[in-house]
Amino acid sequence: MKRKFLTYFVFFHLATLWVFAQSNLPESPDLKRVTVDPATGHAWIFWSLSPSSGVKAYNIYRAYEWGDDLITIIKDSTATSYENIFSNADRFSESYVIAANLDTIRTGDERISKTTKKHTTIFTTLQFNSCRAELNLSWTPYIGWADSLEYYNIFRNTDGGSFSIIDSLPPESISFADTTIEAYFNYCYYIQANHKNGLTSTSNKVCKYTQMPRIPGFINADYATINPENNEVSLSFTIDPASEIYHYKLLRTDNLNGMYDTIADFADHHSEKLTYADKPEDMLSPFYYKLAAINACNRIIVRSNIASTMILTVNNEDAFNYLTWTPNIGWKGGVGKYEVYRKTMVNPSEPIATVDAGDTCYTDDVELNNLIYKVDDATFCYYINAVEGENNPHGIRGSGTTCTKCVVLQPKIFIPNALVPNSLYEKNRSFKPFFSFTPKTYHLVIKNRWGNIIFESKDPYESWDGSYIGGAIVQEGTYLYFLRITTGEGKEILRKGFINVIFL
Repeated sequence: MKRKFLTYFVFFHLATLWVFAQSNLPESPDLKRVTVDPATGHAWIFWSLSPSSGVKAYNIYRAYEWGDDLITIIKDSTATSYENIFSNADRFSESYVIAANLDTIRTGDERISKTTKKHTTIFTTLQFNSCRAELNLSWTPYIGWADSLEYYNIFRNTDGGSFSIIDSLPPESISFADTTIEAYFNYCYYIQANHKNGLTSTSNKVCKYTQMPRIPGFINADYATINPENNEVSLSFTIDPASEIYHYKLLRTDNLNGMYDTIADFADHHSEKLTYADKPEDMLSPFYYKLAAINACNRIIVRSNIASTMILTVNNEDAFNYLTWTPNIGWKGGVGKYEVYRKTMVNPSEPIATVDAGDTCYTDDVELNNLIYKVDDATFCYYINAVEGENNPHGIRGSGTTCTKCVVLQPKIFIPNALVPNSLYEKNRSFKPFFSFTPKTYHLVIKNRWGNIIFESKDPYESWDGSYIGGAIVQEGTYLYFLRITTGEGKEILRKGFINVIFL
């Protein structure tokens, strides 16, 4: 009986001591964040003080999968940060926990609080892809903030300059490709994790020197213009003179939303200008061209803007020629204006109108100023010249023309049926047939009712003013006309009818 009582007593005493020891443990501090100084690669640990009284120190532990390893005891009860100068956070990520200590030495567990939740530094690596001309960042996620991690900032400097943010990414991100790099620069980066309450944690710094051929800073599509003599498309591109890329491919499509085909390969081009004459099978729709720079890995690294052809359509209705064309697309300076050119058998190509950039149509009234009576035939030919605007960043102002399109006016004859010699209006005081073309031959005869000829002319521009051949004015009444003409194509046309002479 005594032995049984003794066993209960010992057990109760030990349990009481354990409860007493547990109740006297200090409360844990709050581990706020761990971060890496990009300049030194050292890890920093930040916490808030334990609310318990009597705390004299803080134990800092490296946390591993198999347990925690004490690395130092901070013998300052007011300390809230620690720099681990023996850290390897610039080589791999490190995890930390801390505990409050009632002593300033390593003691038993009865004097030390529970450790905090683990926080892990961000470790960043950097790879240079010269084929793609990009630097690829990868990093381990920050661990310790759970759902309170809001986003990552990407910081970069160039050749030792100041760091600045180049992008921000969502919290699940662990990689980033920088495609804005240039050759022969030293780029450095670090990652910054951002807590919703404003806390931050930075990674180690990583740097790479971009040893690669200098890619073109720009390729400008100068023009795609159609030669009216043979319908070849003449192309011109301007290449950044600082480029160290000498391989280019010319791309073409007839569908802006479709795939581009390679139509020419320039394996060793060193000039600032690249020109080419394309010979499409047809010119029924616009073509769109780009010039692509190709690196040593046979990858496209820079493309030009679009150079586009324009398709002109001309239709005739009476004395009006209606022009429409597809817009010029792709110039960096935009379209400044469209110039309309016209050619006849009498007049060479000449500009007849300037159209605003937003319009792609024009109506030519060929009866205006009696133009249709001043040409040898009824054929009118046109082309459009597009002129680039003045805002091209490279100071280039391109131009591009359409094919020449012609239209033949249908022969139309208008013969007035009345003449008023004493009219107040000049146009009513004479009689003359009107044509939508210039007759090749012309013979007009006017007779009175007895068949006597009172006017005759072989000049299509000569009018009858209502007088006899001798000069006296005819009497009011009805007269007959006979007209015989041949068109420019040799077709003979005969007309006859009556003219009423009226006096007011």
